[in-house]
Formats: sequence, structure tokens, C-alpha cells
Amino acid sequence: MYTDGCTLMDAHIHTHNTSPHTQGGTYGANALGCAAAAATIDAIKEDGMLENAHARGLQLMQGLLDITNAHDFPVIDIRGKGLMVWVWGFGVKCPMNIDAHTEHQHTPHTNTQCSVEFGGPDGELDAPYGIATEVVKAARKHGLILMTAGARETIRFLPPLNVSAAEVEEGLNKFATACQEVFDERMINRKIVHGKHV
Repeated sequence: MYTDGCTLMDAHIHTHNTSPHTQGGTYGANALGCAAAAATIDAIKEDGMLENAHARGLQLMQGLLDITNAHDFPVIDIRGKGLMVWVWGFGVKCPMNIDAHTEHQHTPHTNTQCSVEFGGPDGELDAPYGIATEVVKAARKHGLILMTAGARETIRFLPPLNVSAAEVEEGLNKFATACQEVFDERMINRKIVHGKHV
């Protein structure tokens, strides 16, 4: 594996805060690595991957919103840009919606207000501990790879830039199935603990 990276800065910072070899790397400027990076950039441009990421990101976020609303899976927000998408605060209900034209998600509350309403100014949220991890494990059994993020029962989606609409739809269906399994199991366990229907 070859790594490539760069740092952007204005002239003032460059002049007064850097010196030769300030930034470097073990494989920096490797010819093969640079060729691979250039070919990747070309493919992103020529195959329209950025446009695809925008369209599929909107599809993914709208699909997640539809799933959480249709099944009443409680979350605070669905956030993201392109194909980096988070189901944030899993296990806590807060009204939300998506502006499909601008790809910005927003709630009737500010983030601070959500934090206060659902756990206090310290930002702790009243979400069932470990529920995001349970959903991720359930999704993996159905062939969907997700990951948790942060400390707020958050699930992260990071599909490839060239993912198709059909693949996004398949992933959404698997996510919905995983969520249903986890919430059904938690409800069964709760009934057993309390010895009655709740």
C-alpha cells in the first residue's frame, strides 16, 4: 500500500511556520503511489463519482429517514455529506427532516437544545447503551458492513463512491431488518424482565 497526502495552507503560515521537510512520510512521493493516486483522481472525474456520491447520499439519507419513521426507530438526527452518513443518537427520538435539494439535515431544535432535552448540558443522551453495536452486529449477519462512531450510540455508513442505486436500496433493506431484529429482541427481553407486556 502506498500513501499520498498533502497539506493546504496560506502563504503567511507557510512562510513563518514551516521549514524544509516539515511534512514527510515513509512512502512520500513514491512513483508508483503517485501514479495510482493520479489514476484514482482521473477515475473519480471520468466516472462521475462525485455526482454519484451526491445522488446516492441523498438516496441513503432519505431512505434512513423513511426507515426510522416507518418503524419508529428512535434517533436524534441523520447527518452527512455525500456518502459519509451517520445515524446519530440512536435510541433517542427527536423530530427531523431532510431538505433533499440542499442535502442538509436539520431538526426543529439546535444541537444544544437536543442535547439539553435528551440528557442535559453535558451532552449525555438517554439512549440504550450498546444498541448501536447490536445493530451493527445484526447488520453484519445480513452482509451489511457498518460501524459505530463517537459516544452517542451512532452508526456510520461509508459506502464506496461508485455504489449503485440498487446497492443502496439493498443496504437500506438490510439495515431495516437488522434494526427490527434488535428492537424486537430488546422488547422480548424487557417483557421477560418485567413479567408483563409493556
